[in-house]
Amino acid sequence: MHWSKNDNNIWTYFKQIKKIEFPDLMSVAQEKYFYKIIKYSPEEEKFLRDYINQFCPEDLKSLNFDFLNAVIQTGKLKRKIPLIKDEKLVNEIKKLEINLVEDIYSTIENTGNKLLQCRSLNDLKLLNKKYTDMFEAMMFLSFQYFRTKKMENQIQKSLKENRNEKIIKKGWFVIRYLMSTQLAKSLCLDKNIKFIFIENNTEESFMIGDQPVFNILAHIKDKKGNTKKLKLYYPITPNHSIIIHFQKNQSEKFILQKANSEMVKYLNTKVIKNSNFFVFSDNKLTFSKYSSIIT
Repeated sequence: MHWSKNDNNIWTYFKQIKKIEFPDLMSVAQEKYFYKIIKYSPEEEKFLRDYINQFCPEDLKSLNFDFLNAVIQTGKLKRKIPLIKDEKLVNEIKKLEINLVEDIYSTIENTGNKLLQCRSLNDLKLLNKKYTDMFEAMMFLSFQYFRTKKMENQIQKSLKENRNEKIIKKGWFVIRYLMSTQLAKSLCLDKNIKFIFIENNTEESFMIGDQPVFNILAHIKDKKGNTKKLKLYYPITPNHSIIIHFQKNQSEKFILQKANSEMVKYLNTKVIKNSNFFVFSDNKLTFSKYSSIIT
């Protein structure tokens, strides 16, 4: 992680208890068995398959059905554990149950490698020259956007009056994968999409939180309480970040912006407010500049 100075520890603001510490990387932003396989009933399976058929673009259905089928089949294997006498086989099924979705999601995170290596506007533009590179970058960002507990709680809260609320909650880690592919596809095909690559050469570093990708304009809502506009922000390193938006006042698809201290403070404040449990910085001093909102 670029915010860690020694690859082992990272300066962290624990938002819930309002403390700044220097824990090891494995102690923060980790949740054991966060992706543990859940067994679905026939009704729940049907709901998830119907979701794919109804909402997913044709060219994404095969990908999404493969993911869903892998999850469902592993869940069915889990049901058979009480009937299996071979202890080695039982252990293998349990291992598959725990690791399957994490392995798939790790593969998705690896699709962000080219984006994470961007250190200039030209690097970002190169991603746009090949559709697969851009889709992988957008898939990575979409996955980071939907994968967190904060986003899970927000979306499920917005669906609280939906008659399928319980199924949505139970099938969330499948649904967020489906939503990620949908958003990635939408971003790639939208002709109005704009990118801002931000270079930060100030004395203050960009922060990143446990909601690494978020909508800067999430507070702008319609009469029903739904978000009206999308403006995604993602810090790549303490000195580089990107914004993805659809505002017409930007004539070029890709532009470079040099961040001043005011802009860095604005973006870091947004990071703090949009995080759930953790905010990370490459140094302790940065946190002292935000004492009014973190203490």
